[in-house]
Amino acid sequence: MARTRKRRLVCGAIAAVMLMGMLAGCGQKQGNGDQITLKIGGWPAPENNQEQYDYYQSTLEKLAEKHPNLAVETDEYSYDIQSFLPRATSGLNPDLFFVPLTEPKKLISTGYIQDISEELSARGYDKAIDEQFLNIVSQDGKIYGVPYSAYMMGLMCNVDMFKQAGLVDENGVPKYPRTYTELAETAKTIKEKTGQAGFAIPSTGTEGGWILMNIAWSNGVNFMEEQPDGTWKSTFDSPEMYETIQYIKDLRWKYNCLPDNVLNGQSEVSKQFGTNQAAMIISSDVVFDTFTQTYKMDRNKLSYTILPAGSKDRCAQIGGSAYLISEGASEEQINASLDWLEIMGYGAELSEELLAQKEEAIKISADAGNVVTRPMLSLWKNEEYTQKINELYDKYTNVDPKLWNADQNMVTLRKEEPMAAQQLYSILSSVMQAVLTDENADINELISTASEQFQKDALNKIES
Repeated sequence: MARTRKRRLVCGAIAAVMLMGMLAGCGQKQGNGDQITLKIGGWPAPENNQEQYDYYQSTLEKLAEKHPNLAVETDEYSYDIQSFLPRATSGLNPDLFFVPLTEPKKLISTGYIQDISEELSARGYDKAIDEQFLNIVSQDGKIYGVPYSAYMMGLMCNVDMFKQAGLVDENGVPKYPRTYTELAETAKTIKEKTGQAGFAIPSTGTEGGWILMNIAWSNGVNFMEEQPDGTWKSTFDSPEMYETIQYIKDLRWKYNCLPDNVLNGQSEVSKQFGTNQAAMIISSDVVFDTFTQTYKMDRNKLSYTILPAGSKDRCAQIGGSAYLISEGASEEQINASLDWLEIMGYGAELSEELLAQKEEAIKISADAGNVVTRPMLSLWKNEEYTQKINELYDKYTNVDPKLWNADQNMVTLRKEEPMAAQQLYSILSSVMQAVLTDENADINELISTASEQFQKDALNKIES
C-alpha cells in the first residue's frame, strides 16, 4: 500500500478539473479512479531558463490528457548523496527524480527505490535499452530505473590553439593525438608555440582519480577483484599502474606541457580550457555549453574526438543520467511517471509523438544558442531508433560536423569500478598530486601505499 506524504503543492499548467481534484485530495496516493498525486523532481526554475521551464510545463497538459485524475507537484529537487537518505526516511524525496548513472546501484541497495520491472517490461524498455546501461539500473534480475541520457569521455580540443601551433590539416581539423604518448608530444608542441598549456588534467578531490581511470584502463590496470568468499581485493599495485603514474609525472617534468598550477579540480580545468589557457582536456560530451555559455567560446572553435589509446586498449568511461521512482509508489504513479517520460521523448518505442517531442526539445536547445550535434553515445539497441534521433539532431546541428567525430565503436566503453569508486578516486588524486609536485616522488611506494589504503579504508569495510 502506498504511503501518504505531506507535501507542498506546486501547480503546473494542468486542467482546471485536475486542480479541483488536487484541492479535494492533496497528497493522497490512490488509484482506481480516485485522486492521485505525483511529485516530479528536477523541475527547471523559470528564472534560470524560461524556455525550458515552459517546455516542461507544456508536458503536464499532455500528461493530464492521459491521467485526468492525476495531480502533479513539481519540485526543483536536485539529487545529493548526503541528503538522500535523510529525505528518504522522512518521505521528502520526489516520487520521480533523476540521478547520475554512478548512483542507481547504491540507491537501490538502500531499499528506497521502487522495483518497476513489470511496468518497464510491458512497455518494452527491457528489450530496447542497451544491456550495459540497463544493468546500471538493475539488481538481482529486477529493473529500478530508466536511463535517459548517456555520455562517454572524450578529448576536447581548442581549434585556435591547434592552428597557432600548426597542428591542423588542410580542412582546419586538429591533428588529434591517437595515443597518450602523442598527446604528451602534441601538448608539448602547443605550449612551445603558444606559451599556454597543451593539456590540463584535474588532480584534486575525487575528480583527478575519476579522469585518471580512462588512462589507467587503457594501460591495462585492473583495480579490484572479487574473491570467492564475496570480499574484494585491491589489485592496482602493478606494472600497469606504474606506467600510468609515470605518464602523469612525465606530463609535468618531462614534457612540461601542463598549466603552471597543477593542483586543480575539474571546474578549474574547464575554466583553463574555456579561457584559452589549455588546448586539450578529457571531458564528457554533455558539458559543451559550459564553454559556450559560461566562457563565451565560439562553438566552432571547439572540437571533440575519441580518447587516445594506451599501451593495451583505448578506453572511455561512460556516464549519464537515469530516472528513478521512490519506493512505495503505486502502480498508477509508476505508469504516470513512465507516461511523462515518454511525453518528454524518453520512450522505448519509436513513434511520431516521441519524435515530435524530441524535436521540440532539440529546437529549444538550438534556439538558446547551445551546441547542437549528434549524441556521441546511444542508449538504444535499435539502430533505426538511433538513426531517427540522429536525423533530428542533424536538422538543427549548429557546428561543423568535421570537428565532432567521436565514434563509440572505436573505443572500449567502461563503467565505473564496482566498489567504493569515490574513495578510489580520492586516493588516486593524492598519488597524482604527489608526482605533479615532487619530481623525485617514489612511484612504487606511492602506488603500494595507495593500494593498501584502499584495501584497508574501503574494500575491507564492504560486507560480503
